[in-house]
Amino acid sequence: MNSYTTAVLIYDLILPHFLKKSRENWQKMKTLSTFFLVLF
Repeated sequence: MNSYTTAVLIYDLILPHFLKKSRENWQKMKTLSTFFLVLF
């Protein structure tokens, strides 16, 4: 769980910087994160 939480924090901090111009992609990544949460 700690590893996953760290990964989520990294995604939340870093990905938005890369996807500032693409809100839709960010939403997709959030959905993907939720999907992984369900898997693990």
